[in-house]
Order: sequence, then C-alpha cells, then structure tokens
Amino acid sequence: MSLMERRPRRAWLGVVLAGVLACAHGAMTDPAWLDGAFVSFRYARRLSEHGTLALVGSTVAVEGFDNPLWTALLSAAGWLGVHEFRVQAFLGPMVFGLLSSLVTFGVVVRVSRLEALVVPALFVLSSPLALAAASGTDGLFVALLALGALLSVLADFDRGVPTTRSGVLLALLTLSGCVPTLFAIGLGLACWRKWLAFVWGALAVLTGARWLIFGVVLPHGFADKLSSFKLDNFASLFQGVSGFVGLGFLALLFSLFAVRAQSLEMKTKRAQLWPIAFALLTWVVAAVFGEGRAFDFGSALVPVLAMGGLALALAINGAKKPAVFAVFVALSLAFIDTVPGFMARQNITHGRMSTFKQARHMARFLRWRFSDEHLVVTQTAGILPYLLKRPTFDLSGTTHTQAVDIDSVLAKKAEAMIPVGRIVSVNAERLGMSPDWDWREVAKTHNQHALQFNPGWGFKGKRGLWFNLYMDKNLPKFLPGWDALKKPMP
Repeated sequence: MSLMERRPRRAWLGVVLAGVLACAHGAMTDPAWLDGAFVSFRYARRLSEHGTLALVGSTVAVEGFDNPLWTALLSAAGWLGVHEFRVQAFLGPMVFGLLSSLVTFGVVVRVSRLEALVVPALFVLSSPLALAAASGTDGLFVALLALGALLSVLADFDRGVPTTRSGVLLALLTLSGCVPTLFAIGLGLACWRKWLAFVWGALAVLTGARWLIFGVVLPHGFADKLSSFKLDNFASLFQGVSGFVGLGFLALLFSLFAVRAQSLEMKTKRAQLWPIAFALLTWVVAAVFGEGRAFDFGSALVPVLAMGGLALALAINGAKKPAVFAVFVALSLAFIDTVPGFMARQNITHGRMSTFKQARHMARFLRWRFSDEHLVVTQTAGILPYLLKRPTFDLSGTTHTQAVDIDSVLAKKAEAMIPVGRIVSVNAERLGMSPDWDWREVAKTHNQHALQFNPGWGFKGKRGLWFNLYMDKNLPKFLPGWDALKKPMP
C-alpha cells in the first residue's frame, strides 16, 4: 500500500509543501541567464511581433531553436502581451514548484516507506534546478512534460489500459525537441501502439510544419550535433547533478537485478523500471553531443533529474533496510550534489551574469554607434543579438546555414565584429576573433578598437568601461562629428 493510499491527506500536504518550497527556492535565486535561452526568445519575439520566423536582417527562416513547443508558447504569450524575457522571473520558479510537486506525487503514489521522502526533500534543494529556474531555458518545462508522461505511463501499466492522457503527453514531448522525441518514441515502442499513434501524428505535424516554414525535414544543426561527440562534455555535464544521475542509474540496476527471479508481480514492477532507465540513458548520451558551454552546471541533464530521483525513491522503498539505505542516499546526495552545489552556485551565477552584462553594455554601444542596416558578427546567437535587435551573423552557426570560416565571414564586410573574451571590461584588451583566424587577414579589413565609455554618448553605462571590438577600417571609431565636439571625459 502506497503512502498516498495510507495517508492521503498528509501525502497531498507533502505534495503541496514541496511545490511551495521549490517555488520559493527558485524565486530567491538570483538571475543566472544562459545564452541559449535567448535564441528561443529571439524567435518568439519575432513571431509574435512580425508573424515570421526569419530573424532581423534575414530573408530566409532557419530553425535555430531546439524546442518548437516552448518557442511557440513564448510567442503566444508575447502575442497576448506577456513579454518572453520579463515573465521568466515568475515562470521559472513556478515550473520548478510544479516539477517538485510532481516528483513528490510520483514518490508518494509509488512507494510505501516514509524513508523514500528524503529524495524529494533533497530535490527541492537542488542548486542546478534552482539555477535552471533562473536561466530562462526550457529544461524545467521539458522535465515537467517528461515526468508527467512517465508517471501517466506507469499508471496505465498498473491498470493495464492505455489512456488518451498518456498519448497526449507523449505527443507534447514529441513537439519539444529531438531528445524528448526519442524518449516519447521509446516509451511508445515499449508499450501500446495506441500511444505510438499520438507520437507519429505529432511527429508528422511537426515535420510538415518544418518543411513548409524552413524547407527541411530534419532540424537545423541535427547532423552537426551527431558528428560532434566530445568526451570533454562530461566535465560540465555532470557538474552539480552527478549524485542524482549516478545514484539513479545504480538504483535502477540494483532494482532490476533484485527482482530478476521473483514472482510475476515483481517482474511486472521490473518492467516498469525500464522507461526510467531509458530516459536517463537517452538524455545522458544526447548531452555529450554538441559543444559544451561554460557555466552550464549540469543544465543539459535538468530534464532527467526528476526521473533519477524517482529511481532512487523506488530503490529505497525496495531495499531490505530502507532506513539505512535512505541515510546512505541522503548523505551521498548531500556531499555529492547539495553542499557542493550551494558552494559553487555563486561562481556559476557570477559567470553567467558577467556574460549577460557584457552583452547588454555592448548592445547599448552598438545601437549608439551603428545604424539599423549595419551588420554585426557575434560569437553566439543568444543574448547579444536579442538585446541588439539589429542584423547579426553568429559564428556558432545556430541561426543560419552559411559558412563561418574567415574568408566567408570577412566577405560579408560586416561593420562590426565581436571577438572572443571580455568584450566589455575595465581595461582595454587585445582580443582575437577565433583561434583559427589569422589576425593579419582580419587586419586587412577591420581595425581592433578599445573604446572607453563616455557619458556624453547618451546611453546608460558605467564609468571606466572599455568596449573591445573590431570595426570596418572605412568607418571612424565614433559617430561622424563626435571627435569635433571634443567633449572632455568627466
């Protein structure tokens, strides 16, 4: 008998309390924006304001976002007057609270031991999840859909009847990107064909829309991610989440082995563990493809942490000495994830916000110095292009299909190019565009400048800041006529 069946009122109280505490944790977390979040913001704003997915300065739309459903929801919110950037301060903590409530609900309906509640308690304290709530990314949203679909599928297993609810949740997962689609297909293949009909239907709609809008069948960048397997990604991949993921895997292996030769009922329970194992494996394998980013802090595995927690709770519930095992899990998670997470989050937040503030200051300078028609080459496709709202060309190749080698980029004759490193700093710095680029070739068309902020420029900034960038050699450093004014620095 589960905790929900034994003490329903207390169980529901725990579900609500977990959600409230997680929401409060997310709300008290300082902003920690990730660049990738702003790619979806760009497309959502463009669609809600202009009805097109072709970004500013582009005539052809390219699918640069990873999650079509998330981008569509942000765009719909923008069409209703809800700003996709400003709403994140409320949306992130709210989704974190809902996810924590759902994790607790999944535990209390599937376990009978109170000791298993140590997992949702530590889940609420997770620093990577709190930072995900403050990052603007879709990780918590995907986690909510994935866990909801998993719990619905497990409930259908218990009853022996597939429900439309599970099919709809799997369809929504299919609309949420490549990795969630793989998870949805895996669940459908392992279960009833009725669910597969929802998955294939959603995939057909998404593929048709992709063909009509972008002229392609596969998502942009899909082949590049498959060809960019990097073991180095493991370093940032498991930072802050290694306990939940690693112990979750071990718990699944233990549970699967423990019930291997038991009764038919236990074999059925063992079969229900495979979807969790498949989910963990899918996200871990997918996360090592593609380029790792600084200060990710395990963000790629946020969608699967809840399933790792559920696996741990099920393992505690099935242990011969659940109290001892629960203490082991609590201490392990505390010293592997929780305490190190709280110690590291200040540096992670500082690093992310430093990148955001540099991009914000640089966007203000670029809007002051250049016109609406001038092209700016950026290193990334998120924060700076979103704040600039002018034609940009990102060297990451996220929002276009054009070549990013030095000859192709210089041939565009961009008026400004943003280098790698501290583009806005307290000192003038000499920065390069890329380790692969010959600075002598760049010097033929662009001059490197370090320009100190002047309050007379007429935009908000801080004294002593230097803007480090490359500018077309045919352009003056400042607006025409500015030097003639000879305004002294205060």
